[in-house]
Amino acid sequence: MAAPKISVIIPMYNRKHYIAQAIDSVLGQTFQDFELIVRDDGSTDGSADFVAERYATEISSGKIKLRRNEKNIGEFPTDNRMLREATGKYIMILHSDDMYLPNALEHMHAVAEHFQADVVHSTVHLGTPPDGVIKKGTPLRIVYHDKNRVDKVTVMSDNLLDRFNERVNGGTFVDIQYNILRREFLAENDVRFESFTGNGFFL
Repeated sequence: MAAPKISVIIPMYNRKHYIAQAIDSVLGQTFQDFELIVRDDGSTDGSADFVAERYATEISSGKIKLRRNEKNIGEFPTDNRMLREATGKYIMILHSDDMYLPNALEHMHAVAEHFQADVVHSTVHLGTPPDGVIKKGTPLRIVYHDKNRVDKVTVMSDNLLDRFNERVNGGTFVDIQYNILRREFLAENDVRFESFTGNGFFL
């Protein structure tokens, strides 16, 4: 069986009330050549059992792979496990309390393939009401972090110093779920998440 073009990985901890929206936003994509891996990090609210019951058909068919950590180990170690489990040419990471627009995978994959890129970054995300609750009838809006870059592709400089300066000066809104990453690039460079106090960076 051929490997999927994209592995979508969702680390999950105590997200029973949000995880269905996250999973459904992946299953409803216009681009369907993907595997979806959900790994529960020792949730205490029944998240894993909820996913197992609600998506029993998709798990049985192999469309969703549900994994469970033996105990809570934290978000970054869980992410690292999932990076090793993924089999797709590209990897996308989705937070378990967020969701994708229906054409997210299609657009990100098309740009990655066109430029043969190791990493493609998007500055577009969905905004929710102040309480962050996503339920039927919840108004969602598309937010653009850098309006000068909307609807066009910007290839970042090959100069590492320029890229670093752009990051620290706020030119790039960094959140791992706004990226598509070539899996072999991550493996060849031993790219992984590191745990430390403060904001999370992909190292």
